[in-house]
Amino acid sequence: EKVILNLLSNAFKFTFEGSVHLRLEEDPATGDALLTVADTGVGVPAHEVPHLFDRFHRVEGAGGRSHEGTGIGLALIDELVKLHGGSIAVDSREGQGTTFVVRLPMAPAEAHSAADPARAYVPSLAPAFVEEAMRWLPDADADGAASPASPLSADEPGARPTDDARILIAEDNADLREYLGRLLGSRWTVDRASDGQEALEAVRAHLPDLVIADVMMPRLDGLELVRALRADESTERLPVVLLSARAGEESRIEGLEAGADDYLVKPFSSRELVATVAARLEISQAREASRNAAERARQNLYHLLMQAPMPFCTLRGPDLIFDIVNEPYYAVTGVRDVVGRRLIEVMPEAHDQGFETLLRNVMDTGESHIGLETRIEFQRPDGIGVEYFTFIYAPMRALDGRVDGVMVVGSVVTQEVLARGSMQDALENQAEYTRVLESQQVELQRANDAKDEFLGLVSHELKTPITTIFGNAEVLRRHASHLDQATRDELVGGISAEADRLHRIIENLLVLARGTHGPLDSEPVLVDRVVQRIVDEHHETFPWREVRVVLSGGAAVVEAQPIQVEQVLRNLVSNAEKYSELDQPIDVSVRNADGQVEVEVGDRGIGFSAVDESNAFTPFYRSKEAEAVAAGVGIGLVVCKRIVESLGGSMTIGRREGGGALVGVSLPSINLGDEDHRPQ
Repeated sequence: EKVILNLLSNAFKFTFEGSVHLRLEEDPATGDALLTVADTGVGVPAHEVPHLFDRFHRVEGAGGRSHEGTGIGLALIDELVKLHGGSIAVDSREGQGTTFVVRLPMAPAEAHSAADPARAYVPSLAPAFVEEAMRWLPDADADGAASPASPLSADEPGARPTDDARILIAEDNADLREYLGRLLGSRWTVDRASDGQEALEAVRAHLPDLVIADVMMPRLDGLELVRALRADESTERLPVVLLSARAGEESRIEGLEAGADDYLVKPFSSRELVATVAARLEISQAREASRNAAERARQNLYHLLMQAPMPFCTLRGPDLIFDIVNEPYYAVTGVRDVVGRRLIEVMPEAHDQGFETLLRNVMDTGESHIGLETRIEFQRPDGIGVEYFTFIYAPMRALDGRVDGVMVVGSVVTQEVLARGSMQDALENQAEYTRVLESQQVELQRANDAKDEFLGLVSHELKTPITTIFGNAEVLRRHASHLDQATRDELVGGISAEADRLHRIIENLLVLARGTHGPLDSEPVLVDRVVQRIVDEHHETFPWREVRVVLSGGAAVVEAQPIQVEQVLRNLVSNAEKYSELDQPIDVSVRNADGQVEVEVGDRGIGFSAVDESNAFTPFYRSKEAEAVAAGVGIGLVVCKRIVESLGGSMTIGRREGGGALVGVSLPSINLGDEDHRPQ
């Protein structure tokens, strides 16, 4: 039966027009049974005929109804015939057809008479063959015939509800295409394509969430389909799983190098395919989440830089093309519409005065350049303008460490320079002039130090979480298929935590840059409720750390924005946790007395020295003890103090009896009457 069905299947596969003839007869000369299968199909070249029964031999360029093949079918038929003491011969003419003749010895007549009718052989593969052959007829609906039920239905253990993902299956074999559609259709929306070209057109018309493609297909094979998808910016990240009967390390490597995310060898189990598809969809969603987090971080950084009070811009690439420019830079230079244009095109005077050379030197060496009270002439629309600047050119590096741009930050010191010149003419006492000059130089140095701190913050504190986000995303992209669920969750959790850390840093910097928290509509805020929420969140994140809360004096209500109060209290609790031992508790008290809501946060950590107390509210100040314990930028307490004072309150710091730090906040309270009017 297998010999007959395989020969018929082969004939149908390569016969597009004409007919297939099957004849079974007895050779009168030898008494052997002769089985003849003849078709009017594509045939094979004469030089290929001697190799048709070689294992793994495939006739290149022969068009068939199915493009997939391994070259072992005819070899197995040859072996089966020989095992039964027979022989097989073939005659083929390219473009005319092929004839196979199988010769098998007949059983003796007595063997037929002695056979048990109850044990007569009943063909088992014929219905499946007929169904497959019917699919190949011109008027048949390739996807309309019944196919085996999915071995993993939604009602079986391990199945999960259908989600919104859309999967495109590209497979030229109608049987397998229908089977895959039914297998995956119980969980996802499935579209089908009969070859790679049709699949590519379907992707461009309606982008799916994942593509499953056979490797060997007509018109456009699976490898070419993957390369076409990866070459298009809109589909370069689309997950693709390749299916192929071609096993072996080289075939798998070829598929992965073409850009496939996974490679399954036929035959594969249904559970293996479903698990692979589910994993690839989850990985794709994790990648998208990481890209979104990185984009949000980039946008936050952009908005921070645009709100910086000093002139700022970035220049990218060897042509020094303007990338980011803030309003103070426009105001100083008097030039607009510069983003995307070359420096030398927008400001030719930068070359004449030597600034282009300085910028290129920063690009080449990776070393910053600082200019103090430098005279610069600008060709403004209303004429030549002269300004004095103190500025820094800092290199900007890509993730691979390569310098790909220059950050320009400066401050206008024209008035200071001119005032000092007038003062020099007026001072008759050289000693007094020297003293004033030294004092101004000290102030200028402090300003430069503050700028250096700001640049250090931008290049380190903000880049560190962004690098972590991109690093985790890259690990997911390259190795997610080899990682267990716990490791993937850990990587995605790291992305989320670093994005949250970046958000907090930017919130603090925005407060620092504005001087206050900005114009906000206030409302009654129940302080003890804010404290309790922060403590509850802290317990979830750090369950080993004890935070003790004491509330007294009735409802503690202030007029503010909830985000203001929460930012202050969250900073104070975070500092207490950061600078004290894990086994030491943190104490938070809230008291309403004498028209004031007083909050105190105490710890048993490193505390404050006398020097710390006098400099604690100085931007970017960090003691050596604090730097040794934990990383930071020295703006948390400054931000807290500015917010508290903008609300009409005050803030104190001190040393706790027995060791540790004690930070106090006092805000004007408001009386809201009975309990029905308390904030919800």
